[in-house]
Amino acid sequence: TLSNGTRMKTNDGALESTLRVVRRRMLVIVVAAIAVPLAAFLYSSGQTKEYTASATLLFESEEESGLNEAARFTATVEGLAGLPAVTAKAAESLGLSYSEVGDIEVGSGNENANLTTISATNESPERAAEIANAYARATIAFQRKSSQAKVKAKIAVLERKIGELVAARAPGPRIGLLQEQLDQLEVEEALQTGETSLVQEATPPSSPSRPKTKRNVVLGVLLGLVLGLALAALTERLDRRIRSIEDLESLFGLPLIARIPKSKAFQDAGPEEMLQAPEGEAFRTLRTNLRYLNVVNRDLDSLLIASPEPSDGKSTVAEAFTPPRRFQTKAPIEIVAEAGPKKPVDLDAKSG
Repeated sequence: TLSNGTRMKTNDGALESTLRVVRRRMLVIVVAAIAVPLAAFLYSSGQTKEYTASATLLFESEEESGLNEAARFTATVEGLAGLPAVTAKAAESLGLSYSEVGDIEVGSGNENANLTTISATNESPERAAEIANAYARATIAFQRKSSQAKVKAKIAVLERKIGELVAARAPGPRIGLLQEQLDQLEVEEALQTGETSLVQEATPPSSPSRPKTKRNVVLGVLLGLVLGLALAALTERLDRRIRSIEDLESLFGLPLIARIPKSKAFQDAGPEEMLQAPEGEAFRTLRTNLRYLNVVNRDLDSLLIASPEPSDGKSTVAEAFTPPRRFQTKAPIEIVAEAGPKKPVDLDAKSG
């Protein structure tokens, strides 16, 4: 029994076989290539448009910065922006609830620069810009407060020491030195910015960030083509029908020696009449090819003409070989034509 995959193997190479399948199943491929991107377009069109706005922060440090410093700064801002305290402060500045401000994204636009962006997404482009700026300012304020807390701790220590010295009536110069250090710390506290500044505020975007209709349609076209080719290959493997001469040759792995047309000229006609009809050229081609096969391979002693269904033309083909004088062979040829499962017919042909 021949497997379904046998019809996919051709002697003329895999490329021609693939092209033949594509031509035969072009409708399946075209339908898939149109249906999938169309579905992607309809799905994208039905989605709510969302806009993304981004604010840019700059990290300034007295120390020499590098790639590791930039990555650390981005990770720090991302961690700060995700704190509930920062979210609550951003929501408070906008007059929104904690849940209304939504989530934000933190990313570095350039790994070689100390720049970080805070992006917010909302159905309103104006609201998206407001949320991004609010998060940026809340992050800067939180970082500034953290830096000032360190200086305040030093100020508290100096104030306590000065108080102790005054109580102990210590010499004035020592108190004066501590007071000078205290004044410097108070100035430093006022100048603390957390080494982060807002260099570019977010502005309302002009086009939505989601859904990405163009991208979805392009991906839909590619996916549709792949799906169409896969369906075409699957359909071809499941379809056992023979549609062309190439399929017949591929199925049996043998060349086709003749193609006999189905013609009314062959009905109730004798061998001579069939050969004289225009369609009789097919029988002459068959005889010629069989003659060459007889010479090249071996003597042709017998010929079986068979088909799976009755009335397929077995008897007509067998009758075209008579009279045998037209078919020159070295020995008589016995032609057996089976007209149907229950009606075998034997025709004997003798060489002239």
